[in-house]
Amino acid sequence: MKLGNRSISPVVGVALLVVVVVALAVVMLAAVSGVQLSGTAPQAATTIGFEATFDQQTGRTDQYMLLHHEGGETIDPQNLKVVVRAGDQRVVNPDVETSGDLSGGGEATFNLTDADLCSSAADEATVDIYHEPTGKPLAEETIRIERNASFDVVDNAVKSDTPYEATVTIPGSGYATLESHDGTDYYLYWPIESRIVVSGPSTARTLTPFPDGDPNDALTDTAADDINNPVHSFPMTYETDRIPPEASVTVEMKSYVFGGDDSKIIGEGSTRSYSGTQYEEAHLPLDNPERVVDSSDPNEENVEILRDGDSVPTWGQSSPHQDDLRDLLQHRIDASGNLDLSENEFVAVYELNEDATSGDFNDVVAIIELDPSPTYDETDEGHTLACGN
Repeated sequence: MKLGNRSISPVVGVALLVVVVVALAVVMLAAVSGVQLSGTAPQAATTIGFEATFDQQTGRTDQYMLLHHEGGETIDPQNLKVVVRAGDQRVVNPDVETSGDLSGGGEATFNLTDADLCSSAADEATVDIYHEPTGKPLAEETIRIERNASFDVVDNAVKSDTPYEATVTIPGSGYATLESHDGTDYYLYWPIESRIVVSGPSTARTLTPFPDGDPNDALTDTAADDINNPVHSFPMTYETDRIPPEASVTVEMKSYVFGGDDSKIIGEGSTRSYSGTQYEEAHLPLDNPERVVDSSDPNEENVEILRDGDSVPTWGQSSPHQDDLRDLLQHRIDASGNLDLSENEFVAVYELNEDATSGDFNDVVAIIELDPSPTYDETDEGHTLACGN
């Protein structure tokens, strides 16, 4: 009997030791991970989707992850731990945009905008969803991140092959002359109107944000719309809402060429100095001009759209008293007179009082920057976040 007890005791001891080790391992796992291991995870079928939406009020593109409940037990979204990783970026528990339990056919929405996945250098991101009370995985997804937007110039307009917003900046104008009338020397700014035009199969609109900032007030052919009036200041900037990929954007300028009637000069009282002489800043009304130059007219060739590397000095120099293209473009033009732009930047230059064949194309400048909007595409290979460049 004693021999039998001695032969069984080691087996029982080993079994007990294994149980103790396993129990300690579970306790240690809970302590290290911070996860309370209790209960069971919901038995439910789920799928993950993504979308990006443009918010008209905030002017930004918001990104969301959608957790779809395809059937099975109810899930409380507050019991879920969501971890998003892209390269060195890690976001835990993005905001839940929906409330209440998740059951068959429903979906929970998580805001990924602050994760800013497009700012990562990684070419993919992973999303893992855990049932936090048990620490068990519920769903996972890998998102490919692509940055391959392309930009093009088409018929004096620019466009992108992905949805985008356009930022238009008018940094200044060189459209001015020196005039004298009744003993007063005038620094005379000739009138210019500006408009942003979006064109495409599914969208067409004209925006008139300069100089008052209101994009929806029509041009009135009055001094109120004269961006070259000295009472207004440069730069003038406006950002459009989202433009679809098939649509283009351009900036049109309309000038009213001075007819020589000095009696119509309107002095502002402010002065500007040139070569030791003080000139009163002044402007002209838009009525009865000698000539109107309208860059929206297909018969006018008074606008050129340039991109990175293009040369601008080939159109000559401005009059000595005027701001020239180097003044207006500053860091966007290098010492050799070539444009130094990002791939998504374009410069439009205008000739507003002479024929295009003899003009210097430095009367006014518009800088157009295209900012691709993040979009999610679902293919047979999975989800792709298109960020642009």
